[in-house]
Amino acid sequence: CEAGAASRWTYGETMRAAQALQWGLLEAGVLPGERVGVWLPNVPEWVLYLFATTRLGAVFVPINTRFRAPELAHVLRHSGSRTLIALERYLGHDYATTVAAIRDELPALRTVVSIRGEAPIGWSDGRALAAQGDALLAARGAPPRAGDPRAPPFLLYTSGTTSAPKGVPLSHANVLPHSVRAGALLDL
Repeated sequence: CEAGAASRWTYGETMRAAQALQWGLLEAGVLPGERVGVWLPNVPEWVLYLFATTRLGAVFVPINTRFRAPELAHVLRHSGSRTLIALERYLGHDYATTVAAIRDELPALRTVVSIRGEAPIGWSDGRALAAQGDALLAARGAPPRAGDPRAPPFLLYTSGTTSAPKGVPLSHANVLPHSVRAGALLDL
């Protein structure tokens, strides 16, 4: 299922797209336990990268879309993110220029993935990564799923209103009961 191609996805389409993206991330060198920064607004790819990253056993690090260079550098450095998933620009903010300005400050960051449009110089093409994942899913089937419930699937950063944002790891044991309760409250 191509992100943005439909306004509605079935659970099966979402799972298939996440599994394909998981293969793509594996082929791009993302390993279980690694941190993956995700600097995206409310777009379908955010959900797919969430599922692909956590199924892989990597740690999903959502990043505030309004962050500028100092905040972005802090979160990427502090989290030790090895991969960053981003748009090239959002709400008039040139993300590519921001990343280029701080890239030398981030020795752990090895890959920046562009999810739409032509990838800026030095970035990987997310569409090619997804296409490679589709091919691997067709050839190999579903990728292995990480299975440690104690491992943190998320590293969330506080707003940083009184100091620099602080990372808060959440475990599967934190997230699953909350998700079940939220689903019940929403009558899902």
